Amino acid sequence: MASSSTYPTTNDGDLRALVPSDTTPSGFKDFTELLADAVAKIETELGLNPSGSYSTVALAIAAALDFAGVATDDPRLPPTPVGVTTGYIAKVSSGAIVWGAAPAALPSATTKGTIAVYNGTAWTVLTPGSDGKVLKALASESTGLKWDTASAGAAQLSDLSDGASVVYLSPDVVTADTTIGTANLNRVLEVSSGSAKTITVPLNATTALPVGFVTEVYRAGAGTVTIAPESGVTIHSPGGLLDIGDQYGSVVLRKSATDVWALAGSLA
Repeated sequence: MASSSTYPTTNDGDLRALVPSDTTPSGFKDFTELLADAVAKIETELGLNPSGSYSTVALAIAAALDFAGVATDDPRLPPTPVGVTTGYIAKVSSGAIVWGAAPAALPSATTKGTIAVYNGTAWTVLTPGSDGKVLKALASESTGLKWDTASAGAAQLSDLSDGASVVYLSPDVVTADTTIGTANLNRVLEVSSGSAKTITVPLNATTALPVGFVTEVYRAGAGTVTIAPESGVTIHSPGGLLDIGDQYGSVVLRKSATDVWALAGSLA
């Protein structure tokens, strides 16, 4: 590789010498062209640019630097659009330099937790929700998002000081026979009754709970609690047991496949 640039009195590595302290347009132009020349030489050595031309590279480098400090009448720039004096920057498009609108600035915010949101036409802000709220996608909102109360059945997350999270399973207290549904996802079915009650596991065709669905059943009352499969449902449990045998005992139900469930816990 040659040790000197197309500027005979300047070494390739001596780039600062071409940029005066006040960064004049002429100095910046020389700097970008020298930088382009160095890149072109590397490309030539690698066989990527046999002609050794640096004109295209110079355009790309200058445009990438947004022509900071370059005079608006610089011959490398296209004419400024009629009527446009501010808000435009030079860009490379199809190998040529063109004027284009500068990217829109994000809205400013001073409240922690503020989210920048694109509403389809412009950037706007979504202010933080109150404690315990969750962010939901909602097409009826202008931003498409809304802070709202967590849906029934959603597990609650609480941040710990070490950065980890713990899941709290909220209880659904029932006093009658109950069929498991979508609202029981990541919840505790707390059966509070003095008489025997049945918790039915539904057929997928009846209630399409997702594979991986998990719920806990807790026997709070004196009455026996039986986990009963709807016709067509298979429940795998140790010894085929399906009853929560003791008061204050609990079991966990997990859907392992379509119409197949796993049951474990205080069974009798």
